[in-house]
Amino acid sequence: MLEALGLMFTTPMWFATAFAMMFVAPSAGWIVLVPFTGMLSLLAAVVLWIRNRRKDLLVFLASPAASLLIVFVAGIFRGQLEGVVATPLLVGFLAVQAGFLGFSFYRCRTAWRIAAPLAYGFFSYALFSALVAAMAFTDTWL
Repeated sequence: MLEALGLMFTTPMWFATAFAMMFVAPSAGWIVLVPFTGMLSLLAAVVLWIRNRRKDLLVFLASPAASLLIVFVAGIFRGQLEGVVATPLLVGFLAVQAGFLGFSFYRCRTAWRIAAPLAYGFFSYALFSALVAAMAFTDTWL
């Protein structure tokens, strides 16, 4: 249980580290490209949100909470699932995330300049969390 909590709270730091790796070691390549563009998108969205302060955009915060939850569950079942079993679970998670973020974007379409980078940034975080969860489920780490 304690390892699962540690993994859950470490994942956002790994996401931020992947962002920083593009500046330190740009040869890291494609594996850090999605977190890098997602973090840039989130930073732009936060700056735009600070200027406008729209409370209806807070619905997007359910997405990173769900991402942390899937990593926590993967930490609890660490090494107990094979890739064949974990893959449909993670694909389903990503499908639900895409549907939720699409619905949230549609709901906040009047503030699309803020909602679009939020949706992309949180989906890139969901992809990164799915990668961490897949590694935890199978206990195979990069």
